[in-house]
Amino acid sequence: MRRVLSILLVLVYFNTPDIQGQETNRTFLYITAEKDTISRSKFLEESHRYTNWFLPPTSPDTSYTYITEDRFGIYLVDYVKFKSKLKQLTSNELSSENPTFLITYQFLNDRCNLSRGSNFFDSSDVYFLYRWQKKEMKKIKKKFDNIQIIYLFQEGIEFDKINKDFILLKDTGNYFRNKFFTTPSSCGSYLLVKPNGQALLMNTGEFGLYNYAKFLEPNRWNIYFSDPELKKATKN
Repeated sequence: MRRVLSILLVLVYFNTPDIQGQETNRTFLYITAEKDTISRSKFLEESHRYTNWFLPPTSPDTSYTYITEDRFGIYLVDYVKFKSKLKQLTSNELSSENPTFLITYQFLNDRCNLSRGSNFFDSSDVYFLYRWQKKEMKKIKKKFDNIQIIYLFQEGIEFDKINKDFILLKDTGNYFRNKFFTTPSSCGSYLLVKPNGQALLMNTGEFGLYNYAKFLEPNRWNIYFSDPELKKATKN
């Protein structure tokens, strides 16, 4: 089990295009929403625009990644309804106040997780994830007031719970998958939702929990919510 967990850590941290490119005997191709296939060098020119979804291998020497140009989502949401939908997934784990929610979403059949062999996170897997993220969560809560961090799993993923301070919820009925996390992103996606209804989605799981939380800094947040040129979608 320890060996499996070590492999998972390596994949989550390093299963990115840059690291993949160091595997010298493998060809990496990227498939766009228009079904075009582009080379790794072409992809790297504008990789910051893309969301990645690793596809099952079709041969031992070629890897395919599906890419779409929807790395960020900027939304205005009904906060009360959003929190109510979260409450339906848990009896007593949400803050009684109105926190800013930081949600990390895990997708079914994500090859980042399937390296473990299944869509099931047993207690050892969850404890490993908790130890890995514990320092990140502590830094976030120290830097930002009234923030609640939630790990949300698409329906079909099973998991054990180990710690009441480590909130893991199943997206029963896939409400959040269908409403917000509509584009699968390898290694997960992130969503920040403020009490005023402003919400920022990022489809790239390799970015890191603390790095994503730093989008709450006013000089960064205002880029998305003060610029009239940026289109915001209403999610009610």
